[in-house]
Amino acid sequence: MGWIARHCCPLAAATPPRRGLPLAAVALASLLVAGSSSAAEDEVAENGWEPSAMQAVSGWLDCEECREGQIDAVMAGGESLVPALEAALLGGPSDAQRDLLTRHLVSNYLSLKDYEREHGDAVVSGGLQDYVGQYAANYDAQVRARAAMALAAIGGARARAALESARSRSFRSDVEEVLDKALAAFPPAGAGTVD
Repeated sequence: MGWIARHCCPLAAATPPRRGLPLAAVALASLLVAGSSSAAEDEVAENGWEPSAMQAVSGWLDCEECREGQIDAVMAGGESLVPALEAALLGGPSDAQRDLLTRHLVSNYLSLKDYEREHGDAVVSGGLQDYVGQYAANYDAQVRARAAMALAAIGGARARAALESARSRSFRSDVEEVLDKALAAFPPAGAGTVD
């Protein structure tokens, strides 16, 4: 992971444990099975983004341990991916991703409550809204932070401008920390690009 390991802190402690396919893969699979157009497909088409490049971006934004070269795939896409990463940084997960996550979290919470009823010693604290809210906020932070990390790893003036634009906004403190580290990795203006 090179640049990421040297410059940014992972949000592993803040992200919900997820099993199975990443949300982006589930969304992509559901689109392929349904065979219909969606807002995400329309956005990809309108912006001229290559599906393979978008798979690289979603692979990085959604990876759990990120040990399979996901950031390398994004870096290989270079500056062509800056608009997609900026959109993820500024907007967080897409509406489709948020919907999939919410459905997954509701199902998971209900399963945990069923287990709690069967095993009195396994108590699930908090209500459904708190559970979904906490993990949805963590996922939002993960997407935004990873987008910032990828922009810094790609480097260049467009990536720097995207990070500076985002830094003028207010985010959760862990995302702001990653933004600060990502911007700090850039050399002073006019001195070159990120390694």
